[in-house]
Amino acid sequence: MAVEGKHVSASLRFYNSERETVQTLHRIRPNIQGPDAETLVNAFQQIRPLPLAAVSMTCTTELVSV
Repeated sequence: MAVEGKHVSASLRFYNSERETVQTLHRIRPNIQGPDAETLVNAFQQIRPLPLAAVSMTCTTELVSV
């Protein structure tokens, strides 16, 4: 029996320059890449007057037997 990780979901958390959470997106597709996250940051920059300073991504993985 082997065990492997199955990606379940991801979340992105956007921070301002004071490291306060501005927005959190949950249940994002788990195969999101850096350029996709950058596109989301740019979209938030367009609708928010204050700039975002950082973004962090958390991936949730489930261990399953194969």
